[in-house]
Amino acid sequence: MTDEQSAVLAQYKFISVLDDSHKVSLMQNISDRRLYLKKEMSSYNYGVIEWLMMNPVKNTPFIYELIEDDGKLIVIEEYFAGSTLQELLDNGTVFTAGAIRDTAEQLCRILSDLHRAAPPIIHRAVRPSNILITPDGTVKLLEMNAARWYLGKPEIDASMKNRKKYGAPEQYTYGESTILSDIYSVGTVIKRMLEERTQPDDPGFVFLENVAWKCTQVDPNYRYQSAAAIADTLHLGQDVENSGPSRFRRFLPPGYRREHPLYMLLFTAIYIIVFNVALTLRVPGAAPGRLWTVRILALLMFLFLVFFSGNYLDCQKYLGLQKISNRMVRILVVAVIDLILAGLFAWILIGIIRA
Repeated sequence: MTDEQSAVLAQYKFISVLDDSHKVSLMQNISDRRLYLKKEMSSYNYGVIEWLMMNPVKNTPFIYELIEDDGKLIVIEEYFAGSTLQELLDNGTVFTAGAIRDTAEQLCRILSDLHRAAPPIIHRAVRPSNILITPDGTVKLLEMNAARWYLGKPEIDASMKNRKKYGAPEQYTYGESTILSDIYSVGTVIKRMLEERTQPDDPGFVFLENVAWKCTQVDPNYRYQSAAAIADTLHLGQDVENSGPSRFRRFLPPGYRREHPLYMLLFTAIYIIVFNVALTLRVPGAAPGRLWTVRILALLMFLFLVFFSGNYLDCQKYLGLQKISNRMVRILVVAVIDLILAGLFAWILIGIIRA
């Protein structure tokens, strides 16, 4: 580090460590007495951060100093008072539909400004811990160290594979990030804020569910195609984009909503087997009326298991399963519930047959 760089850092007095694992400290400028953040980054895109310093984006931290030293980047940036969305959620905050709409709209306005850069900037880390809400309700988007330019082709980064909960599928499967990956993350944030709502059938919440559902389509082509479109949709209360899937596609049975040929073929075979097994079920000595009662009940029970396993209309949320962040653990829990339900259904059918 040069003497000049050391002199720059000497203007800031250490106050406390805010995040030891990410090397974030609270500092105070000895001249103006204001608080600042000091960050030490080992993984970063200098070009993006320098551009943000020269071209500040509203409601992101203003960058005052950039110092590269020994393979790391030291950043002195604006400090915001307030609480992160993650902190509010952890403290049990229940958001109204209006609060969620306002927060998501402000977030999308920030992303829209980033995406309008030339070339566009992908944030790549939109999640509750990086969204700060000030005491007056202003939303700030933090942590620009994961941001990258989008040059018209997927950005390959294996580090994104560790950000599954809020990252888009293309990020954690192939490490590919595009502008639409940020849009997926917005949808996951809205879903997380909706988890604790007390009136799930309220029209305001239903509208937000539809917005989040469109944001989180597996196929990026079916998502909103810009952050500005989401912001306008939230502001106006109606979808401003005609692109993407029909809102009725969410009611299609498991295996068909993605419109993926392999999934559709697989689930078509499953449904054929289910209908064949249920509707050809034999009960020796049973009268025709009772036989068909058993067959119809068996069919409905089989379909219930398939629909529950496929999380039809987000039904698993009613058991709180969406709070299980580890995907494999969640699959295991669903499998155990399926086994329990299958045993219960079998017991009910045997009781009907024997009655």
